Amino acid sequence: MFTSLVLDASGDPVISYYDNINHDLKLAHCYDPNCTGGGESIVVVDNNGSVGRYSSLALDAIGQPVISYWDNINKSVKLVHCNDPNCSGGNESIVTVDITQDSFSYISLALDASGNPVISYFGGINGGLKLAHCNDANCIGSRTIIMVDSSSNNASVSSAS
Repeated sequence: MFTSLVLDASGDPVISYYDNINHDLKLAHCYDPNCTGGGESIVVVDNNGSVGRYSSLALDAIGQPVISYWDNINKSVKLVHCNDPNCSGGNESIVTVDITQDSFSYISLALDASGNPVISYFGGINGGLKLAHCNDANCIGSRTIIMVDSSSNNASVSSAS
């Protein structure tokens, strides 16, 4: 569920998604354009509670996945920056970007010209559209979070490109 797709430099699919049975964020990286070659990489990226809904995926300048997603247990927007193209290193950077205290938060991710994540999402109990702009590639340092439009709940589904 909640898939997001990008193509790597070779044109092969990279897909982030929510495993609805195990409640995990997963990443699939295919080794051919049609995902038919067998032996595709499928890894659990985060399995800390019920995580991975509303995933949004981008690849950084060297082809490593960056994924924003919803943590349902902690009611927060999270970001993972993988340290390899398959996110299989086991020590990826995972941070909480914002706690919204809502039951869902539709999320969209893009990387700015410096490779820093920019995330739009539904902004919490009072609704509205929020934007988080990270000041580093892993969103570990400071970040700017603003309410773009608090006038209605119509901003619940957002997208970035």
